[in-house]
Amino acid sequence: MIPALPALANLQPEPIWKHFDRLAAIPRASTKEAAARDYVLSLAAKLRLESLQDDAGNLVIRKPARSGREFSNSGDDQHTGNDVYSTPESLH
Repeated sequence: MIPALPALANLQPEPIWKHFDRLAAIPRASTKEAAARDYVLSLAAKLRLESLQDDAGNLVIRKPARSGREFSNSGDDQHTGNDVYSTPESLH
């Protein structure tokens, strides 16, 4: 993997950081998260995971727990929004 963010090059587990890098490369100013949402939804569909989206664009992706972990709380409460600051040379 050649990451867009070089600091991610050797982090483990590599599959998680690969997706983080891909998501981080998508510009997503507040209220303009459609491309990030589309990426997450396409990944969920590819993995055959249940996905829900409300009228505000919030997503819930559900993945069944592994056997024996059904009642564990992972704390994986994430969001795709990002504070974006434009500069004269930025493309977005």
